[in-house]
Amino acid sequence: MPEQTPKSQLARIAFFGSSFLLLCSILFIVNQTAQVVSLANTVSPLLGRIVLICLLAAFGVIVLVPLAIIARMPRALRPPVDAQSIGYQVYLRQLGARLKKNRFLAVWCG
Repeated sequence: MPEQTPKSQLARIAFFGSSFLLLCSILFIVNQTAQVVSLANTVSPLLGRIVLICLLAAFGVIVLVPLAIIARMPRALRPPVDAQSIGYQVYLRQLGARLKKNRFLAVWCG
């Protein structure tokens, strides 16, 4: 078995810790959703169904919007190894074109 470095051990602990927190958060959200739907269901079964559909739609939006934003992001530009090659000039042109599209950099770039 290969020897683990402190950095890899820390990464492993962070992974399992964050997985545990994610699982606890999901369980909490499911529990609270069930309780709110149950409360609305005691008032009226129709209200319970409406609350359930609204909450599921809200959770879907909360999950799908960031995924859609990430999916629409442009691919990373990888610079060539040799800074004297023609590919490096192409890379610089592509990088310049991408930076010109950034409205937040317009103040700095002019």
